[in-house]
This record gives sequence, C-alpha cells and structure tokens, in this order.
Amino acid sequence: MRKATSRYLAYTFAVTVALSACGGGGSSSSSPTPSAEPPPSARAELSAVNFPDDNLAQCITRTGLTFVDELTSLDCAGRGIADPTGIEELTALTFLNLFGNRRLISIDVSANTALTGLELQSIQLTSVDVSANTALTDLFLGDNLLTSIDISSNKALTKFNLSGNQLTSLDASANAALAELFLSNNQLTSIDVFANTALAFLILSNNQLTSIDVSANTDLLLLDLTGNPDIPCSDIEAIDAQFLQLTFSHDDPCSPEGGGQ
Repeated sequence: MRKATSRYLAYTFAVTVALSACGGGGSSSSSPTPSAEPPPSARAELSAVNFPDDNLAQCITRTGLTFVDELTSLDCAGRGIADPTGIEELTALTFLNLFGNRRLISIDVSANTALTGLELQSIQLTSVDVSANTALTDLFLGDNLLTSIDISSNKALTKFNLSGNQLTSLDASANAALAELFLSNNQLTSIDVFANTALAFLILSNNQLTSIDVSANTDLLLLDLTGNPDIPCSDIEAIDAQFLQLTFSHDDPCSPEGGGQ
C-alpha cells in the first residue's frame, strides 16, 4: 500500500510539473498581459526654440501658436531683424517673408525644405543658397547685393524676382516652369531664355544687354527691354514681327537717334 501511494504521489508531481511548463495548469487559452502603448511623440514647442534676435522672437510670439509644426506661414517683414538664428528649426514653414529687414546680411534656409514661397527682398544679402529648397515656386530676392545665384535645383519655380542686384549672368536653363522673371536693374550683358517656354512676363530693363532672342517664348505677354540701348535694331524688329499682342517696351535703336543698327 505504501508503494502504491508513493507511485501516485510521484505521478501527481510529474503531471503538475508538465502542466506548469505548458502555461500553468489552468486554462490553455489564458490571454497574455497587454503591453503598454508607447507614449505619443513629444511635439516641439516654439518656446523651446532659441531666437537670439528679440525682434524675431516677438514676431514668432505674435503668431499665437504653440507648436513648431503649427507654424507654416511666417510674415516678419520690416521688423528690424538682424539675426535669423532659429528659423532653421521651423521646418514646417511653407512661406517665409523677411522683406525689408535691412540689417540682415545672411540667412540659412537649407533646413526649411517645405518652403514654396520665400520673400527676402530689400535686405543686404550678398549670397543665398536655395539648392535644398526644391519645392519653391515663388522666390523674391530683389534689391539685394547678389552677384550670382544657383537655381538649377529649383525646377518648380514659376515666379522669380532678382531685380536690383549686381548680376552679370543668370543660368535659368533648368527652370522650364518659369512664368514670371524679373531681372531689371542688374548688369546683365546677355540672357538665354530659350528653355523657358512658359514665360509670360520678362522684365529686363536697365541692364547692359547687347542682344535678345525670345523666339522660343511664344507665351510672352509682357516684355520690357528699356534701358538697354545696345540691343540692335534687328532684334527689336524680329520681336515686333513675331508678337502681335505683346506689351513691349524698349529703346528705339531703329531710329536715327538710336543708331539705326
């Protein structure tokens, strides 16, 4: 009898161990303990961004927004801003206007890749890099001190203003979508717009052009060549003959006073 009892106890022990190994003897359909959900990603707050320039900081505060990803449009024109530090943190911006901040001499917008509109007119820029801003459609850089600019990466550009700078040349061959190009009051001696077949407005007044060919720009509605006295009569006559509905302003090289070239 003692042997039978021992065998029974040993058997019971073995079964208990086996059940424990398979999930603990009770029901085999017990649900696992649910894991805790990860906390949502923290949203960056504008108050945490460092804006050393008080005028820029005040402009940001006046938006009334809390989070960086809420700020998609920023108009800080004419605020006396000298230091744009902090703007690189505003990566949700699609529009930025710093017009008339005459104390600004440089700005880095390489991190603001969502920008479609950038207004940096009437400041003191000697250079600007927009190679990372491939979404730009409207770029306004008039009345600065620029001597050159690379827009080969900005294929979406439709409006581009560089009037009132110191450019001697511009390569716009990669910008087939350009519809409005403003280049007055520079030092251009030539301009190639053969690839810019979407152009409707072309403003080239007060440069040093010695020739002009717009034969490929059949959508032109407005062309201003005034202040380029060295453009030959033959170029002017060719434009007059091709475009019957064009608003065309130019000097008159075909008159005796203009040299009759």
